[in-house]
Parts: sequence; C-alpha cells; structure tokens
Amino acid sequence: MLLSAMRQAIRIELQDIDAETEVYKEEELDRAITKAGALMSRLIPKRDLLEDTLEATMFSSANDYKLKISGMLSDYVRLEKIEYPVDDTPPCYPTFEVLGDYALFKGAQEFTTGDTIRFIYLKRWTMPTLAAIGDYPTHLDEAIIIGASGESLIYKAQLYTKQAVDLITASGTNIAAVPTFTVPTAPTITTNLGVAIAQLVLASAEFLKDTSNALNLNSAGITTAELELVQTKAELTTALGYLTSGAALINSATRGSNVGEIYGQYANAAANIAGVSAKIVDAYLSIAATLKTISDIYAATGNGYIAVAVQYLNEVEKELDKYRLQLEASNQNLTYIARLLDVSARYETSTKQLLEVAGRYLADGQSKIQEFMMMLGYKPEFVSSKSSSEQRA
Repeated sequence: MLLSAMRQAIRIELQDIDAETEVYKEEELDRAITKAGALMSRLIPKRDLLEDTLEATMFSSANDYKLKISGMLSDYVRLEKIEYPVDDTPPCYPTFEVLGDYALFKGAQEFTTGDTIRFIYLKRWTMPTLAAIGDYPTHLDEAIIIGASGESLIYKAQLYTKQAVDLITASGTNIAAVPTFTVPTAPTITTNLGVAIAQLVLASAEFLKDTSNALNLNSAGITTAELELVQTKAELTTALGYLTSGAALINSATRGSNVGEIYGQYANAAANIAGVSAKIVDAYLSIAATLKTISDIYAATGNGYIAVAVQYLNEVEKELDKYRLQLEASNQNLTYIARLLDVSARYETSTKQLLEVAGRYLADGQSKIQEFMMMLGYKPEFVSSKSSSEQRA
C-alpha cells in the first residue's frame, strides 16, 4: 500500500474524510505511520543478514577483537548472531556482547583479514512512501493503519491537554493580575461644614441688626421728617395769610399807617417758625442718613460672613468631588476585577471541556494501540522486562 492510500485509510478510520474540515494534517498522519512502524519494528522486527569482508580497520587493535559494527549495521534493532567463518559445518557462531558501536568477542577467537563474516540481525521495517510500498508483509498494512490511527488520536489528546494547560495558565495569570481592592475613605467635612454654619449664623445676626436698624430709620427719621414737613407747610401757609392780610391793610386808608407793618411782623414770625421746622426736618433726615450708613455696615458685615461661609462650603464641595472621583475609580476597578475573574472562570470551564475531550481521544487512541498490538500477536499480559540493548530503537 502506498503512502497516499494509507493516509486515506487512516482518515476513514478516524472519520476525517471531509476535505474542507480535515482535522489531521498530512504530516501528522505521516508521523503517526512512522511511530506505528517503529513500534511494530520493536515487537516483530525484520530479520535480515549481511555479509561483509573483514578489514583491519574494523578492529580497534590487532589483539582485542573488538569489531566495529556501527558502520555495517545501521538502524538495527538487535544483533542476533555472528557467523564466522562462513559456511563451516557445523556453523560457527562466536559468543559476543554488543558494547556501544562494537561487538566484543569472548573466548579464543581468531579473525583473518579478507575473510567473509555474516551478521544475522533484526532491523526496522521500512514504511511506505508516495512511490513505494513498505518492505513488511502486505497483511500488516491493516495493523499499521490501526496503530497510526491510535497514534493520531493520542496526538489530539496531547494537543487538547496542552491547550488546557495554556488556558489554566492564562487563568492563573488573570487571577494574579487582580488588583487589591480598597474602599475609598469618606472625606471629613464636619469641620469645614461647622465653620460655614457658624459664619452663616453670624451673618444672620448681622442681617437681623440691619432689619432692626431699618425699622428705626423708618420710625425715627423719615416718618418724623414727614410730620415736620407738614407742620412747616402749615406755618408757611399761615405766614402767607398774614402777608396777604397785611398787604390789603397797607392800602387801606381807614386802618392807619402801621397796620401793614404789624402784619408783616406776624408774617416774619411765622416764617421764622417755618425755618425752625425746616431745620428740624434736616436734622431728622441727617439722623436717617446716619442710620442708613449703619445699616450698610451691618449688611456688609453679614455679607463678609457669608463670603467666608462660601469659602468653607467650596472646600466641602472639593472634598466631596474628590470622594466622588474615588468612588468612580473604585467602581471601575471593581468592573475590571469582575471582568478578569469572569475570563478566568471561562478559561477554567474551557479547560475542563478540553480535558474531557482529551480524555476521550486518549482512551480511543489507547484502544487503537491495544488493537494494533494484538494484531501483531502481542499480548500485554505477557510483557517481560528486556535489557536496554534489546529495547534499542
């Protein structure tokens, strides 16, 4: 069976026959065939013989009979017999032990350069290529197909196990990246707030003084001034009456010459009274102006207290804004932590799924390998311990 046909047979065995969704690459199948062939070569290696002519360079020295076999027997599994001299009757098989690249002969054995030596050994089977079939019996094609299918399944088990390890490693990395969460400390605003409240209380007291002073201004100044103006008007009216009366009498021939003067004096007296009332009005208006100035002082003082209160309230607002930003950052941190933990949880879920799939592939692969070995006549319950030289690949 050529390599192309064996690949297709393995794909059928694995149900990987859809060209658009192939799971296995050709190089994976080729590697599986090579491994199955290597295992078959260990269990039922190919028996072969090789004849060669002895040369002086084959021995390490002229006296110790250490024959270098690595150049003659390449890729062999085990050296079973060495026949020397060849075609003797009965055949002569010297006792030897393989030591590294050499066959170390035991006992009295003499070798002659130019003689023929025969090696009977076990070697690997050659696997099929695109141009040639393998050198093993064709009935073993089916065993190779089953064995390679098992190896292919085990490859996928290894792949999914590696992916699971990568995911659990990524999960661990995510968890390690989770930052320490610290709840921000609420700001202490009672001091600033207390000062602001105290300033507002002082401002309120000043405004109460201003209000009381305004009432005094109204009662002590403006109202009294208004009354005085009314009185002044009355006095002026009286004085005008006197002047009017006096003017009529001055021209009267029947009342005498000094009557107008007398009435003029009355008019002057009334006018003087009106002048005094006007001065009183000015005095009350001056008092009102003074009270207005005091009111302005009270208002300015109250506004000053308010300005100080506003400064402290601004500090309170700054602290609260800072705390709000810290809370927002804390919430973002919590969101980031939750995202990391969610990703880790999904990694762990995917890890479990991958390991379950890997377990199924591994079980199927081992079952195929078991079937392959039984097809070769090998039963695991009869396994015995072998020397390292017998297990050489």
